[in-house]
Amino acid sequence: MQAKKGGLHESLGKLSPSEKQIVEYVAIPGMTTKDTARDLGLSPRAVECHRASIMQKLEAANIVELTRLVALSG
Repeated sequence: MQAKKGGLHESLGKLSPSEKQIVEYVAIPGMTTKDTARDLGLSPRAVECHRASIMQKLEAANIVELTRLVALSG
């Protein structure tokens, strides 16, 4: 996990536009992959692939950690 907020902002800057859209949905309680896919006009599999890439880029071990990072980023 990123130790400093500045490092987190740098990592967020590495995300593609599609990944940035999906990150916004991660922080919404109760939002499922299918809901995200429907809202963005993507397949659920595409959302899963983007989310896996996001987790790797942000060094998040799981979805809870990813949600926490998104919340910290403001």
